Amino acid sequence: MKQVILWVGAILIVNITWAYVTDSEASYEINSKDQTNEQRDIDIADFFGMKEPIPARIEMTFYPSSTGEVNYSYSLKEGVVVVTQGSGVATNPEVWVGQLSPGSYEMFVDVSNGITADQTLYTQPFKPYQTSGHIVVSIALVALSFAEVGVRAYIKQKQQMNTKSDSTSQTEKASLPQRSGSLHDDEESSPWRDPIVL
Repeated sequence: MKQVILWVGAILIVNITWAYVTDSEASYEINSKDQTNEQRDIDIADFFGMKEPIPARIEMTFYPSSTGEVNYSYSLKEGVVVVTQGSGVATNPEVWVGQLSPGSYEMFVDVSNGITADQTLYTQPFKPYQTSGHIVVSIALVALSFAEVGVRAYIKQKQQMNTKSDSTSQTEKASLPQRSGSLHDDEESSPWRDPIVL
């Protein structure tokens, strides 16, 4: 019963850890106020060859070159496909929320009017695999628990067999006839005698 409770606890801990991992975000700085480029490349890596779209968020803040309004323009493209774009007068930070498939993207920012931008991409690369991950780790731990039971049973059986073998060996030794008397008695009872020397 104690072993069952321990394994259930292990399954809960591993699943809670996996849930925390899948909810965690990875950040990637696209542009900063100190260094803003008109075009930036962004690569979204796949997960062991799987191409599931992952949750993504881009936080953007635009700054004017001098006091006044900030007329901004940006676009995020995958090849010739426009994923998102925006323009206007920014008075507050802008946030884009969506999904991005693994691949290569380009972020374009109009810097002709001297603006700078803070742009940071946040992704949750493991989120699409949260449910399947829970299933896999749970099955793996259950299989490991059964394997442990099997190994323990095998070791116990092996020990019992060794103990039984040792006991049988001792019994056989005890049943063998024991020779009694001294070496002299053995010589007296023997029909052979040493030759008489004159």
